[in-house]
Amino acid sequence: MNVIIDIPEDLQKYIEAQIQAGTYASAGEYFLDLAQQDRLRKQAQ
Repeated sequence: MNVIIDIPEDLQKYIEAQIQAGTYASAGEYFLDLAQQDRLRKQAQ
């Protein structure tokens, strides 16, 4: 699945900083982790 989203510049810079820090390899990996964390959080409720 491919998803295209527009995000504010400040969030784009934050995600780019996470990639530069080595936390994530790509923006796609960041959003995949975000979705997985959201799913786990909702399952725990």
